[in-house]
Amino acid sequence: MAVLPGGIDDPAATSGGNRYDRVVLSLLSGADPTGAPIAARDVHEIAISGSWPSPGAPARAALSALWPTFPTSPMC
Repeated sequence: MAVLPGGIDDPAATSGGNRYDRVVLSLLSGADPTGAPIAARDVHEIAISGSWPSPGAPARAALSALWPTFPTSPMC
């Protein structure tokens, strides 16, 4: 499970952090840009709107509500 800022794919709000998140998530899901074989994982994305990295109360509440749903077992 990956929690992302709500506007991660908004072309008008590009950022190095959004690009980094997209690369890491694509690698986790098995899309290695070099063509090297990697172990793919099922990555579930959840986007939370807010003024990240300093979210307001509604975004913090949404994130807090998600916390109990996170898996407790390691990915590997």
